[in-house]
Amino acid sequence: MKRLLIVILFFSMIGCDSSSEKPDYSLLAEQVLKNTPEYTHFEPGTTFSWCLFEPPEQDNLPQLTKAVITNLSEKYKLYLSKTEIPDILKTVRNGELTAYKNGFSFRIRVEILSQHKIKIHYSDWVGNLAASLHFKVYKWTGKSWKIIEKSRMLVS
Repeated sequence: MKRLLIVILFFSMIGCDSSSEKPDYSLLAEQVLKNTPEYTHFEPGTTFSWCLFEPPEQDNLPQLTKAVITNLSEKYKLYLSKTEIPDILKTVRNGELTAYKNGFSFRIRVEILSQHKIKIHYSDWVGNLAASLHFKVYKWTGKSWKIIEKSRMLVS
């Protein structure tokens, strides 16, 4: 009994989660959507009608990607490739794309740190003068995802 108590104390001190419950990625997908431009670096009340979300080339967590796509498609007209975006939604100057009209691109890159810890790198682009980059580390508590670390946001 004393040995078990020591083991439990040791793992709690080093931050291991003894939860055997599987992480709920649909709950994490809800948090991912709180990192789109209208929540991060635009005036409160700003809305967009569409989003370009290109799934990660190396998808470390496909169940999260699927949940994010579902949530984005419920909120925006969703494009999964740049080629799908109509030209009318683009601002082009001298042959170069300089901005999107009433929409944005949104990317995530997932790093699995442990069974219950995930680092998500976020980036978005609305135009040359409206883009951001940051990351957050989430920990599964057994019933929710808790942010345990976040970077400063770089905004152009």
